[in-house]
Amino acid sequence: MSDMHNDNVVELDEKKLRRMLNRIYQLERQNSKTGKYTDKKMKEQIENIIEEEAKKCF
Repeated sequence: MSDMHNDNVVELDEKKLRRMLNRIYQLERQNSKTGKYTDKKMKEQIENIIEEEAKKCF
């Protein structure tokens, strides 16, 4: 099967990825100190961060 095509290649913007991770880590650290968000709310916050950073154009 040497004719396999890799059509599902995903390219990542390292700057966006790094910003996403930093924001998520910061949120996690803050929440571990304060307990402000439940697990469900944390998931929503993380999803929002990912969506916001993915939409940014640089």
